[in-house]
Amino acid sequence: MVLAVTVMAGCTWTAVVVPGPDWARWVLAAGIALTVAAGSVLAVLIGPAARRLSRRSTPPGTR
Repeated sequence: MVLAVTVMAGCTWTAVVVPGPDWARWVLAAGIALTVAAGSVLAVLIGPAARRLSRRSTPPGTR
């Protein structure tokens, strides 16, 4: 998690501070947004799917 936040902060700093073509900022911002959205969806879906495949009804450690 810390690594992901560090990478996002570095990419944001790069998009804002480092000079470059105008389209590069939009590509970088869109790439970060799509990556965060896809990662969030995967994190939400993988937990219940893994429990279903392991035939557990509750998350470990909640009993």
